Amino acid sequence: MEDYHASYVSVHANPIVFLSENADAVGRINLCLGYRLQLDEAAWPPSARRSEGLEIAARWQNAGVAPSLPGGFPAWSLFNARGELCAVLADAGWNVRQLAPNPSGQPQPMERRLRFSLPPGLAPGEYELRVSVGGPDGTPRLALPLPQDDGHRRYSLGTVRLE
Repeated sequence: MEDYHASYVSVHANPIVFLSENADAVGRINLCLGYRLQLDEAAWPPSARRSEGLEIAARWQNAGVAPSLPGGFPAWSLFNARGELCAVLADAGWNVRQLAPNPSGQPQPMERRLRFSLPPGLAPGEYELRVSVGGPDGTPRLALPLPQDDGHRRYSLGTVRLE
């Protein structure tokens, strides 16, 4: 599985018997099969001036044995108190496809630190920050192993106050 960067495994036996006889191995395989994009850490200031933009630092890794062939671009979305999408800050300069597979069990994280310009009409106030991976325009496409999925593959990380 590791040598071939497997994205799936085919069992040519009775699956019920195979699982009962190999439950531990199947459990270990399930934790690393395919690509597994992980946001290990994200940081941003508690408040930012709209005129200065918003700096976001993130550390990503692929914890799976296969490359992320579909790839995608990280995006950071700002939602107001009414749950309305107010801004999408897409990192169109970096594709998660560049994350190396992790067959050895040794993570190879990549760090990104960007200062995003904010839309001029964005009102001051508190915003919920959500992360996603998808198209270069910020359209979410890939699921991430994070809690607080909004049903559209965006995951809540916290808040930021814009002044």
